[in-house]
Amino acid sequence: MASRSGGGMGVTVALVISIMLNLALVLLVMLMYTKKDQAEQNLTRALSEVNEFVRSGERELDEFKKMKTKAQAANKSVVAWQRDEFKAAMANATGNREMDRRGLEAVLSSEGLENSDLLAGFRNERGRADSSAAEAQSLREQLDISEQRLADFTAERDRMLADHRATIDSLNAEIGRIQKRADDYARRVEDAERDMDRRVADIRSDYEKQVTDATLQLEEAKSKIASQADSLQALRDKMQSLSGSGVNEGALADGQILEVLEDGSVFIDLGEQEHVVLGMRFEVYGDETETRPDATGAVPAGKATVEVTRVDATTSMARVIRSTRGRAVVKSDILVNPIYDRNKTYSFFVFGDFDLDGVNGPSELETETVKSLIKSWGGTITDEFRGDVDFLVLGVEPSKPGPLPPNPSPVLVRQHVEQTRGFNQYRDYIAQAGNISIPVLNQNRLFTLIGYYGP
Repeated sequence: MASRSGGGMGVTVALVISIMLNLALVLLVMLMYTKKDQAEQNLTRALSEVNEFVRSGERELDEFKKMKTKAQAANKSVVAWQRDEFKAAMANATGNREMDRRGLEAVLSSEGLENSDLLAGFRNERGRADSSAAEAQSLREQLDISEQRLADFTAERDRMLADHRATIDSLNAEIGRIQKRADDYARRVEDAERDMDRRVADIRSDYEKQVTDATLQLEEAKSKIASQADSLQALRDKMQSLSGSGVNEGALADGQILEVLEDGSVFIDLGEQEHVVLGMRFEVYGDETETRPDATGAVPAGKATVEVTRVDATTSMARVIRSTRGRAVVKSDILVNPIYDRNKTYSFFVFGDFDLDGVNGPSELETETVKSLIKSWGGTITDEFRGDVDFLVLGVEPSKPGPLPPNPSPVLVRQHVEQTRGFNQYRDYIAQAGNISIPVLNQNRLFTLIGYYGP
């Protein structure tokens, strides 16, 4: 009986435990279903929240995957990583990490960059900034150069000022020395004036002695010329015979006109064999009687003057460079040039100064021109007046010097002596030529016979 009671109790306990376990299982299942609903609700809410940030289709994009990888590498969520990247970009673009897109658009609009590429705008601005920087650098370099030039100019100015002050000091010192010399000179002036009066008296005495000596020398020269006259008697007789016949050797015909052309040019019977040269001039006369000098010794001008323009063997062509109205050049007219002779070389002694252009008076240069004309046309120039000279050519006759003024200077005395000597020498040559019958050609007579009427 007791055994039956123990077995029933065990069954009862087991049944109770089974019921409790089933009840606990039911409660657990119910609890699990309840938590499952909450979990599904939480999952639904979480997916909804996730979709607010990224949708399932967007999570499959390569760009999102790359963002996810970068966020994982930074140990951040994608949203946190993207937020930090956006803030860093804003900080780089505007300097404000907290600025949003609308704020950025407002900044771009205020800068006139709305609807534009920020990077392109940045590059443009950077290009302008680089250009401005280059321009600024160039300006700085120019400024440096200008400052250097200013420094150089300042240094040069200071140097010039120093030189100027030194020059002024030197001039002041020189002025002091000049003033001292002037004072010394002023003190010596009175002594010099007294000494000058004495020297003028001595010079006057010397001048009178020189005039006396020159007069004695002139007399001696005249005596010497007179003594030489006998040795030149033969030459005088020859010249006198020519003079007695009324023939002027300097005016003898040298050639004649062969033909007169229609254009006025002429052929003459003188050529290369007769030593004619280009540019030689001849006076044209009707015959030799027209070449005789008048009572004053002047030879009349010919009817025309011709100049040789072409030289052949025995003839030449010439052009008429001067003619006389009413007196035509005709065939057989004679040609005269006292410097030229086909069979003889005349010698000339030239003395004095000539006035070829009639301007500023006679000069040595014009005398040399006369000598050159004589040489170019076949004559020779002698250095001294001798008895075998063919012609004496004299320049403009010098005026006789007047008396010296009181108290003349040494220079004036020397000039007076030279002018007196030149005047006396001119007159002496004329007298000597007359004594030995040498033809005398003054400037006018020479130019008439050679056909020279100005340069």
